[in-house]
Amino acid sequence: MVVVSKDLFRDVYISIKGSALPPGSSTVLIFVANDLDALCSCKLLSSLLKSDSIAHEIVPISGFRELSEKNSTLIEENEQLRSLIFLNCGGMVDLSEYLTLTENMMVYIADSHRPINLHNLFGSDQIMVLDDGHYSVNNENIDEIRAAFEYLNKEGDDYEEESQEDENLEDDDDSDQPDGQPTKKRRKGSTEELIAQTDRIQNEKRMRRTRLKESKDTTDAYYAGGTYTGLGATTLMFTMASQIKRATVDLLWYGIISLTEQYLHDRIDKTQYNDQYKFFLEAVNKFGAKSGIVLPKQRNEIEDDNDSLFGDEINLTNSLPERLTNGADDLAIRNTDEFHSILLRHWTLWDSMYHSDYVATKLGIWKEKGRQRLINLFTKMGLPLAECREQYCGMKLEFKRLLREKLIVLGPNYGLDEIIYPSFYRQYGFKGSLSASDAMYSLSALLDCGSDWVRKHAFGATETTESLANSSSSAGIGPGGVFVRGIGTKAISDADLGLQSGVGVGTKTGTSAISLVNHIKRKMKYGNYDKGVNEDETDDDPALLKQKLDLHTRKKWIDDFYVAFDALDSIDLLIHGVQLAKTLQQTLVRTSITILDKQMINTLSKFRFGVLTGGGWGSTRGASGSGMTGENEFDIFGHSTSHLNRLGSFLVMAYKEFHQKQLPLVLAAQNSKAGTYLIVGVAGISRTGHVRKNAIESGADVLYDGFDTSVLEISSDDLTNFMDALLNFTNK
Repeated sequence: MVVVSKDLFRDVYISIKGSALPPGSSTVLIFVANDLDALCSCKLLSSLLKSDSIAHEIVPISGFRELSEKNSTLIEENEQLRSLIFLNCGGMVDLSEYLTLTENMMVYIADSHRPINLHNLFGSDQIMVLDDGHYSVNNENIDEIRAAFEYLNKEGDDYEEESQEDENLEDDDDSDQPDGQPTKKRRKGSTEELIAQTDRIQNEKRMRRTRLKESKDTTDAYYAGGTYTGLGATTLMFTMASQIKRATVDLLWYGIISLTEQYLHDRIDKTQYNDQYKFFLEAVNKFGAKSGIVLPKQRNEIEDDNDSLFGDEINLTNSLPERLTNGADDLAIRNTDEFHSILLRHWTLWDSMYHSDYVATKLGIWKEKGRQRLINLFTKMGLPLAECREQYCGMKLEFKRLLREKLIVLGPNYGLDEIIYPSFYRQYGFKGSLSASDAMYSLSALLDCGSDWVRKHAFGATETTESLANSSSSAGIGPGGVFVRGIGTKAISDADLGLQSGVGVGTKTGTSAISLVNHIKRKMKYGNYDKGVNEDETDDDPALLKQKLDLHTRKKWIDDFYVAFDALDSIDLLIHGVQLAKTLQQTLVRTSITILDKQMINTLSKFRFGVLTGGGWGSTRGASGSGMTGENEFDIFGHSTSHLNRLGSFLVMAYKEFHQKQLPLVLAAQNSKAGTYLIVGVAGISRTGHVRKNAIESGADVLYDGFDTSVLEISSDDLTNFMDALLNFTNK
């Protein structure tokens, strides 16, 4: 059993460090899933490895086919490789079937997806699972499950074959005796000892088959319990950093962002969140909040809200009142009560509540009555609508200070019982502050489509990017992030790369320079994604067209991953992400309102089902007539699993609030360019993975093989067969 409990994470890092070869040899591969928790944990782990000068390679992967490809290119015959680390990927499948490991290699899994595959937990001495306590502390049945797995693994290979042979033997024996008497009575020359021996062998076989069946039932029950989320991989990595005395404010911030994402996207409940909040609050207190300049408060001084969401003064001691003056080097994290809205510090109070999943579904804003309820709430709180439609940062302090008290009193009358929750925010020197939820929404947006957004909004001309990316092969990135064309040539300065958009002005490298340099890095590292695909041949050949689209998708999501990866250390990029998140949230809410208002979801006996096609959304497009990329904005749901998941979650929450019958939702969105449907199951279906299971049973060609078992992609022609299989399953 190679399950590593939380108090032994230090030993894991020591093992990775001890097996690392001298500098210059890359001994560590980090496989990272395409989600925010994996991104933050990767950043944290990479920081630890860099501090010890351990060469490592980050490999973002989106699915199992890609993992098999990486096995052949990066793992097989790699004599230098020692440690393979999987962050939020690989835990739910038997990794030994995908990896070709040498005796010198060790696999470490930090995956929040549950249940972890039993082969990873108990089947190999070369695979270690970092446990959050579920398998080593909190699971009373784990010993029984382990015993059942090990017995099946040892004795169960020929179980079905042996059972069939025994059944055939018994049938033959019974057929030879017309009156159905036991075979032993008709055997000639049999002795009592032979009969007893035969009975004993038969009993042993029956007992063995019984135990095999019980063991199989035990392991089946383990997997049938449904998929769920454990402790975030970032929290596990931060625990490791704390044990080796390497925890920093930056690493702590990554863990807080990951926890916030799990809570606000309903991957953990309030009780789990509060437990982890206390853990991170203790860490915040250890680092201390006094990173700024603390001065005595003057009697006639104009009051300042000091970045508090509700306009409160920040008292850092229990003695005399003080005020905090943020210094240029103030990067402290502080705890605060947070509003269960979205991006309030960067939006108006009206927009923040109107576009909040929590508030919108509780009030039913897709109906005129729901929108009127929101207006009534503001009125009863004593907030003028004109103030509510002002940018929150410019809202009068007297109204900000009304919010907490009024929401606590009036919120329950509107179903907003959990409108306020404890959280954190971080100061970024003179540039301002971001709450954990702000950073989470920003990074989630950048991770999904940040590269296109940043290139379009962070600097003026995309052809500059292309001309630099297609320059001499000797080009490289020099110290300080300076792009160098070649040996002996003049380096392009930050100012030359700048084309500043107003964000980050006054810093050494603005957002535009950061995004441009990182885009060039990606180009140089991964080369031409479309190499080998002839543009002229793809128009008439569906296979080549699909290949081209796959290459483009792969290129795009890696670009997005590294933009979000860099944004963890850049408030400039985070601010761009905030603007993108607002755009995406507006799209999601508009789509949800249209679906609910036009009753586009079909309610069946066991589940709800909806199909989104591009042709039905013309009336709800933005004022410009297009989405972020110049196409119908609702096309994003057909090629973005994160957007489709959030859309499904919004709809399920809405039905939960306003319909008595609670049913799972299956949502399919068309990708017209690829000729496919992206399908997601939410609330019930997603917990058992039946979405993908029924697609396989229907004979559909499953194109999406990502790590989320509640999501799949099928050909448009297979949608009907998939629906039939799903109906058959639910009617059993």
